[in-house]
Amino acid sequence: MGICGEISSYSSKSRGVAILFKNTFEFKIHDETIDLMGNFITVDITIQDYRITLAAIYGPNNDDPVFFENIKHKISRYSNSSIVVAGDWNVVQDYDMDTLHYRSENNPQSKAKIHEVMHELDLLDIWRQQHPFDNRYSWRGPNHKQSRLDYFMITSDIEAFVVSSDIGISYRSDHSPVLINLKFSSQIRGKGTWKFNNSLLRETEFIEKVKGDIKTVIEEYESDPSIDIETEDKQFNISYQLLWI
Repeated sequence: MGICGEISSYSSKSRGVAILFKNTFEFKIHDETIDLMGNFITVDITIQDYRITLAAIYGPNNDDPVFFENIKHKISRYSNSSIVVAGDWNVVQDYDMDTLHYRSENNPQSKAKIHEVMHELDLLDIWRQQHPFDNRYSWRGPNHKQSRLDYFMITSDIEAFVVSSDIGISYRSDHSPVLINLKFSSQIRGKGTWKFNNSLLRETEFIEKVKGDIKTVIEEYESDPSIDIETEDKQFNISYQLLWI
């Protein structure tokens, strides 16, 4: 049994990415973009009648939001609604949940850009979605530092196909393997479901917006004593407004 696929390797061993398949795996590649510097590969592919964009990335060590903006454009070029992006992002999603023994947060501008790309492309961090309260790490460094730098991002329309996600045990490497199990044949594809992004609860701007909307709705109903609206209807009105934040 062999493997096939696409590989992007830099001239040194410092970085490289690959998208590989078993020879027995059925797929059709329509187009691909391969970075000669070993930082990314994007592939427009059909798997089991599903047209998907796959991307493997190796994010820069420095704070470089332009890199992730470029990745967004590479991915968007294929116009596929279903996307899977994986690799070493060199950026954590949540400083409190995804780091251990760090003195400060690294690459904040890159993090902000990644969150922007997630919003624009409807991407979610599937491991965190399935393990909302777990503290596990994919990288170990000196002074006992650890962080979750490696993860899969997927679009919400294929979330139902993800049977499992995990962070494995490393072998002779400072990084651990990160795994997801996708099974397209087990589900009928839907439009995806909306799920609240818990990280917003730590965003000051979002919290102030929510407080303002709650105050506005309450004042709206209290200003007219002739209006007798049940609590459930007030909650619906607030929820409806928040959808437009």
